[in-house]
Amino acid sequence: MDMTIKLFILIDLYLVFWKKSGELQYFYSTLRNLLSGGL
Repeated sequence: MDMTIKLFILIDLYLVFWKKSGELQYFYSTLRNLLSGGL
């Protein structure tokens, strides 16, 4: 199994629990942009 796919699934699940935090959403979108740009 691919670890990056597992990681994205975990991040998605984690974000669901913290959806009310705008700061975390900003961090998450920035992180995803960096990862998709790096890959």
